[in-house]
Amino acid sequence: MFYGFFETAVTYAKRKITSIVSHTPYKDKIEKPLYLLLEHSVFFLGGYLSFFNRPWLYDLSMMWDYEFEWSVYIYYYLYFIRYFVQILHMEKTDKDYNVFLTHHLSTMFLLLVSVYRFTRIGVIIALSHDVADIFLNGGKVMNKIFEVTKHTRHNMISNLLLSFFVVSWVPTRIILNYNILSEIYTHKNLTLGVYVYDCWIDEKLAILLLFINFGLQLFWQVLIVFFVYNVCIGVKPKDEKGVEYQM
Repeated sequence: MFYGFFETAVTYAKRKITSIVSHTPYKDKIEKPLYLLLEHSVFFLGGYLSFFNRPWLYDLSMMWDYEFEWSVYIYYYLYFIRYFVQILHMEKTDKDYNVFLTHHLSTMFLLLVSVYRFTRIGVIIALSHDVADIFLNGGKVMNKIFEVTKHTRHNMISNLLLSFFVVSWVPTRIILNYNILSEIYTHKNLTLGVYVYDCWIDEKLAILLLFINFGLQLFWQVLIVFFVYNVCIGVKPKDEKGVEYQM
């Protein structure tokens, strides 16, 4: 039901952004990062406003306690549709296409296998993933504007947002995922005999997909380290299209 609505909303948002920026000197440069900035911001704010008063959002030891909530399942469904639509709109010419495809597919499968017993883990991971991407795409937008205007303030804002991206990546992508995996192995017995049924398949698959997701975060962490290193030594890093950033 929501797929058609979401696809229509995505198409409308992209057309609206294209229409707005087509009258600026930045046309054909900022449409994609500007849309992604909007998408990540909407999902993060919508998710956070829906769950900010839940104590389990801040305490990983509570992620095992299951309680049916319509808001969680609606969020799950929208997030799943979001990634499905993203895959349909991905460009195979992007140099990180295969990595992003693997990440999106593993995330979708993780949502599916965690939908009964591990929804709190899913919500926590989904919310945390949007934080760094907001700063990343905001930085990309300002960098593309700087390419055209050459105004120092645009470059300064771009560098500031990209710095926030680098700083926010470690706690939201690396530390949090590591803590969740540690929590699973520390308190794994809590998942046994607690729920209406106990099926090992969803548990094993969820852990496997969490490891795949964590591995991808570590891979991107290495790329971020190289990105920062190149900036420090004066080498201009490149975006997903292989185009150099103007720093």
